[in-house]
Amino acid sequence: MEASALTPPPWLAKIVLALIPPCAREAVAGDLWETYTSPRQYAVEALRTVPLVVFSQMRRNLNLPVMLLQVSLGCFCLGEAAAFALLPVLMLRDAYQEAARPCPRRAMRTAILVASVALAFLQVMSISTDMVIHPDRPAGTSLLFAGLMLSPLMGLFRTGLILDGDRRAWITAEDQSAQELADSYRAFTRRARWHNIVEGAALTAVAGFAFFTLPATLAIALTGLYLLVAFYLLLHGTPRILPVAADFVSLRALFQRELVRRQQLRRFLWWLWLTPVLAAFYVQMADGKPMLSVFGSVAAALVCFLIAALNREYGGRVREQVGLLDRMRERLA
Repeated sequence: MEASALTPPPWLAKIVLALIPPCAREAVAGDLWETYTSPRQYAVEALRTVPLVVFSQMRRNLNLPVMLLQVSLGCFCLGEAAAFALLPVLMLRDAYQEAARPCPRRAMRTAILVASVALAFLQVMSISTDMVIHPDRPAGTSLLFAGLMLSPLMGLFRTGLILDGDRRAWITAEDQSAQELADSYRAFTRRARWHNIVEGAALTAVAGFAFFTLPATLAIALTGLYLLVAFYLLLHGTPRILPVAADFVSLRALFQRELVRRQQLRRFLWWLWLTPVLAAFYVQMADGKPMLSVFGSVAAALVCFLIAALNREYGGRVREQVGLLDRMRERLA
């Protein structure tokens, strides 16, 4: 009885745990339990603490270039009022991101669920827009076929992300010598450098293509943005060079900072690459054709889901690697 009196009721503890962002859940929940005296005190303390923790996580996970790009895209497609109304939602989503990579089984279920919802939406919209599927209607048949292909395609995409994440672990051992950790960091730097060169060249090529093919206003904005990002990748995107006299602790801290910086950069680049695709979908939907509107809305939702899946998988892998580095101890020769 005495032990149970010093712990919060299970239902109240579950609610508080759900409100705490995952990255700070363990530490904050432990502090709240240590100061527990009564359910009322626990609830009041949680109401005072959790908003501060959420705000802290929002500030810590804020990626300003990504946020500006998302707001600009929202203003273009949804209007200024809707774009700025979505801003706190996007920041809350970043605050409540998982502390580790998504569970593979849960990730696959989510991908299949999204594909199923998209298929149901396609069928409902086809009926509401008088495009009921008949054998003599090629458009309806293609709509049904495209919908049925969503689940296997989304499942294959999610499987590929999971397998790629397992294959690309930069650090696999919890204890390393300073030389082994330095070699791992140099390998990480080499991969990042070559990736930046290839992606910078691709951005430059796309900028040139956009300048000569797109309307003047859009072409100038997109070309300038792609060229600026390409120059940044080539000049400043590579992780810092390893100091000559770096000890184990400073090397570990440098590795953690560069992993997080790389993850923030990748988030921006994925949104940057797919921004013209989303803008093209909006232009097609704005034409007023029911068929294009249906396909465009579903395709835009799926593209946003794919970007979110990429960010969750890569971000979770980075957080795992940062946590592994934080627990790592130097193995003496």
